[in-house]
Amino acid sequence: MKRELISHFLRDPFFATKVNFESAGDIICIIQPASNDDLQILPEGDRYNPTVRIFSRTRLTNGMLFQHHNMRFRIISESIWSDYGYYDCLATRYDGSQAHDSGGFDVT
Repeated sequence: MKRELISHFLRDPFFATKVNFESAGDIICIIQPASNDDLQILPEGDRYNPTVRIFSRTRLTNGMLFQHHNMRFRIISESIWSDYGYYDCLATRYDGSQAHDSGGFDVT
């Protein structure tokens, strides 16, 4: 896909969706499953978590949290493609014991 087309698709409601980020509010994004190549850049322990690729005209930074399909995700890799009109990020599912608000495991 040509990089300039992604910026065009971000304006198309068929492809783009409004996503609520916990620290930034609603941002228009395109969310798709991460490819095999995308997963290779992740740390080994994160490769098994559900991962998505996000395109946005708004800058997204590492650590930002958002909800998608009733799952919480955290931005873990940001790429600045603003010369082409968008930002490209990876996010992994951030639920359960890995989340900062999980309370950890109960030891009995």
